[in-house]
Amino acid sequence: IAIISSVAGQIGLWGMSAYCASKFALRGFADALGMELEGSNTSVTLVYPPDMNTPGFAEENKTKPEVVKAICELANEVEPESIVPGLVDAVENGATDYSVGVDGWFATRVTAGLGPTNSFANLIVDVFFGGVLRLIALVYRKVIRHAIDKCERNLIKKR
Repeated sequence: IAIISSVAGQIGLWGMSAYCASKFALRGFADALGMELEGSNTSVTLVYPPDMNTPGFAEENKTKPEVVKAICELANEVEPESIVPGLVDAVENGATDYSVGVDGWFATRVTAGLGPTNSFANLIVDVFFGGVLRLIALVYRKVIRHAIDKCERNLIKKR
């Protein structure tokens, strides 16, 4: 079973309260369902795609607040076709999660919490580098906050 969440399902973002909440909820659902299916021939893979170049995303950008656009521009937008091979591989191999790119991998590792792990390598990163990743995450939040503040200053200047 593949459940499509979002990188925004791992971090609360300005202007995206409802979206982030719905994507965070999928994490709990996938963790619980995966635990319920342990021992069966069915596994659950939670997918954390970034912004993707789709007609729906283009439509969304037409009305998206400038602050949200500024936050989204901090990460990379990908072509949908580029994530398919990795996604299919993750689902076929029963991976508990699948993230795209360095940003996605980082967010998945720093928010691992009580969730299951995909691999021994990720377990090592979680256990031995969790503190460092948390520190980097706090710096990243400052970068996001800076983008928000900059947009808000620009909006005030336009008035």
